[in-house]
Amino acid sequence: MDNNVDLQSRILNAIEHHMVGQIGDFEIVSKGLNLIIRLSLDSCPIFIRLTPSHFKSESDLRNEIQCIQNLERAGMPVCGCPDLDIDLVFGPILIDSIMYYGLITRAVEGQIRETTPTNSRIFARSLAKIHRAFGSKTTDFPRPLDAHKVDKFSQTGFADVAGQLLNIAHRFADDIPNECWIGVCHGDAWIGNAVFRNEDAILIDFEHQHFGQTSYDVATYVWHCLEPENEVKHASLRAFVDEYKRQRGISFSEAELKYQILQKELNNLFFLDKFHEFDQNVANDIASRAIQTLDWVQ
Repeated sequence: MDNNVDLQSRILNAIEHHMVGQIGDFEIVSKGLNLIIRLSLDSCPIFIRLTPSHFKSESDLRNEIQCIQNLERAGMPVCGCPDLDIDLVFGPILIDSIMYYGLITRAVEGQIRETTPTNSRIFARSLAKIHRAFGSKTTDFPRPLDAHKVDKFSQTGFADVAGQLLNIAHRFADDIPNECWIGVCHGDAWIGNAVFRNEDAILIDFEHQHFGQTSYDVATYVWHCLEPENEVKHASLRAFVDEYKRQRGISFSEAELKYQILQKELNNLFFLDKFHEFDQNVANDIASRAIQTLDWVQ
């Protein structure tokens, strides 16, 4: 039997009790750390994300659903939650010896687009709306650098470069203004986490959502554009930052953005080291990419 068909059967067996017979057309969209399934129901198409329990807890998923519902009620450009007579968070369920929790959101119809200046401006408008919805200023918000994790990497090369990232980040921290903007952060704001409909970008996948410094989302988009010798990405970076500033009427200091870019790079290293295994060549490539980020901010 085809491996994908076999996996599909095992997933169906695991989720059918919760879906109480509502399963229609079924497609496995992604098979990474998470398993992502698209289902066509009579009422609407939905996505089910199955997340390993060692990565996210049931409480994490319920917080995510609450965040999406709050944004949807405020009229924000987000995927939204379907109106179903079942719990939108369920589990744990066992698939291939791994415990998963499930999360159900509405499937957004539209296009997945490439990073271009035009698409980056559209994305910036949607992100600015979300940040503005619950945004405020504070003079007392922690800057979360995870220094204690640096000595816990399994990849030695990651620990070395993480130490360098932290050292430079602390230098920028001293130059960040006391006042900062906080609000609902997507947590992984890049072009791949949006579905485009005409001139709108609908943000999806709020797995890393949190309430914090909104400059982190801006820095995350910039981080995804830091591809050496890619003029389209560089033009997209400028278009995104300029449109975001125009929409919100605010700007972030250079020190704050560079600090948050380094934070994003550190978070990426932590995530990859904890939840993925690599051969040495791939690990070296990841560490080299982190060094490129370090070079860019200096």
